[in-house]
Amino acid sequence: MNGQQGKTPVATYKVPLRNAPYPFAQLLSASYPMFSTIAPADESLIAAAFKTNGGTITATLQTATPPAGGLPMARSSVYSFRQGPRDAGASGPTTVRTAAMGGTVAADGKTATIPYGGKPDGASATSYAEFGLIHTDRNGREMVYTLQYR
Repeated sequence: MNGQQGKTPVATYKVPLRNAPYPFAQLLSASYPMFSTIAPADESLIAAAFKTNGGTITATLQTATPPAGGLPMARSSVYSFRQGPRDAGASGPTTVRTAAMGGTVAADGKTATIPYGGKPDGASATSYAEFGLIHTDRNGREMVYTLQYR
């Protein structure tokens, strides 16, 4: 493949991981970042809005707590994202992706307001959408929560 088959590599190198992932057994659901509740609570309305004009959700946030020995986590991102197949006859990539839309978090850190768009411009439909919540520690280790719509 690509002319490399059967050839000796010029060099090999190893890069040590800065941090190993947390063991799954240490990630309790009460410690993982997530949306405890969202409004509107009827997720079919959110899915329909992703396919039409978009909207805004309000989410109650559960903050990440690292396992024993982990560094403190800080919320680094709250966002929405969507994508869909391009319109028939249009040029460009087969999937139209949009930039993530950032949300805002209340001063107390307990709730977030996240805008989301509808069908992407140039797409025939919305085929995938998500809301995300990311927490990061000082060494770049992340805990990511996504709420997906297909």
